[in-house]
Amino acid sequence: MAYLRTPNGFGTSKLAVKFDKGIGVANTARNWNTAVRLGEMAEAT
Repeated sequence: MAYLRTPNGFGTSKLAVKFDKGIGVANTARNWNTAVRLGEMAEAT
């Protein structure tokens, strides 16, 4: 798991393309509120 702060959005950053190619695995980007909510949902199950 990686945490990356991109205040202007990850999808619009120059890093996005390099990051996707560099890690070599499928990934998704979520904002922090979504990540927290998904964690809460996982704990509830």
